[in-house]
Amino acid sequence: MLVAAWGLRQGRRAALVLAVLTLVMSAVSPLVALANGRLRIDPWVDGSGAEYVLWALASVVIPLVLAAALVVARRRFPVRATRRATRTFAVIVGLAFVAIGSGFFVTEELGRRAFDREISVLDMLGLTLRRFFPPSYTTPGASGFPHHGVALFAYQWVGVLFWAIVIAAILWLYRRVQRPDAEDDSLYRELLRRGSDTLGFLGTWEGNRHWSSADRQSAIAYRLVGDVALAVGDPLTPPGGRTEALRAFTDFCVEHGWTPAFYSIHSDTADDLRDLGWRQIPVGVETVMDLPGLTFAGKAWQKVRQPMTRAEREGYTAVWTRWHELTVSQVSQVIAIDEEWVADRALPEMGFTLGSLDELRDRDVRLLLAVGPDDRIEAVTSWMPSWTDGELTGWTLDFMRRRTDGPNGMMEFLIAKAALQLQSEGATVLSLSGAPLADDPDEPADGDPGPLRALLRWLAEVLEPAYGFASLFRFKGKFRPRYRPLSLAYRDPLQLPAIGAAVGRAYLPDASRREIVALARAAWEGRR
Repeated sequence: MLVAAWGLRQGRRAALVLAVLTLVMSAVSPLVALANGRLRIDPWVDGSGAEYVLWALASVVIPLVLAAALVVARRRFPVRATRRATRTFAVIVGLAFVAIGSGFFVTEELGRRAFDREISVLDMLGLTLRRFFPPSYTTPGASGFPHHGVALFAYQWVGVLFWAIVIAAILWLYRRVQRPDAEDDSLYRELLRRGSDTLGFLGTWEGNRHWSSADRQSAIAYRLVGDVALAVGDPLTPPGGRTEALRAFTDFCVEHGWTPAFYSIHSDTADDLRDLGWRQIPVGVETVMDLPGLTFAGKAWQKVRQPMTRAEREGYTAVWTRWHELTVSQVSQVIAIDEEWVADRALPEMGFTLGSLDELRDRDVRLLLAVGPDDRIEAVTSWMPSWTDGELTGWTLDFMRRRTDGPNGMMEFLIAKAALQLQSEGATVLSLSGAPLADDPDEPADGDPGPLRALLRWLAEVLEPAYGFASLFRFKGKFRPRYRPLSLAYRDPLQLPAIGAAVGRAYLPDASRREIVALARAAWEGRR
């Protein structure tokens, strides 16, 4: 019953079948026990017979009513196992029954001397079958039983062993869930061009799945990590359709037995989810530059203007291109710069909301290269588009790499040149992307951040030596951005451990346990 209850909580159809069978068996069992004399009900002295009514109500009626209620509500348990998993489950249970039953039969035949009477082979076969059923289903005194030795041990534990295997197989079956076929991203890209926020293009990356509404007017990109569906960024919806899309996506996740969570969402989406009863915690900050009127003039822009003018004076140029337009020499240089950057890290390259070389190959992504007088590429940046009402209005910085032996100020040079060029093309927003695990400098620090927020802060400290999130966030502050907090939204605090683990695995899918432990130990020693 506990195994069935666990599965029912997750909407498993296998748990529904198990629960109905268990409840019906629990209602029939006392009737069988009463019929074969293994159960006795003592009448009360008042002679009213109320004890029989209460016994029937508690032992028979309530289980049958619960079973009937589950059958009526069967559509609320739609999460089915795959056909292959179902066949495997049946084979495991069948083989376990045959193997354990055969082993018990042979053991008892060899230990006949332990029995209190002589029994025939037919009686031994009946005894073997009865060991797989509750005692109330067997007739007392129908055959003998062993009193000592291995035969007694097998007699007592064969049923326990079989049902332990069945329970383990059921729990395994719960994990083998039918998943919807992954859709191509054509609809998602189409809706992106209709209108998207600055981080919407993250949903096109490899590893993400896409949910779309029945009318195909709304879409959400999500990454499935175990049983957690991490929605990436804000949903793509028509005006006024966001709340309904959030609700429909949640229902979609529940129907498939997944835990939904929304990661790196902006305040508008977070507010809508709060109205639906969700909770949220901050997980980062996006830095955004508003391009209209931007000139880099004045003392406040000195830290940006000086590297830009110095690079121009020394003959460096900012070259716009796309991956498929690069020459063979340029491709090899970009790959070498990236490999140099990755080799300098204690952990593998991160993913999820942090792009790599794979994301540069998208034809919608623009590259801006810092090229020296000798045609050597010193730094590389990539820019993802965003649209408003069908018009291309913004770009978001993703990939940032530079040579370790190159001149300083290359990133300031590229970002400043990108801002001026994109401004002249009519763009209004330039996002420097989100800083994972960063705190909004415009907001006071939490006095009591809560367990998951505290864990994320610790994770930021652990990853800082390898990835420099804090230093990168401070670097982006040179561009006097406007800060947009990013949140993680969740429904139930009990789901936070699974969500936190899913976020970690999404960012570091290739990191080994040894690498993570070594990095955590180094961070701990550094704090000491």
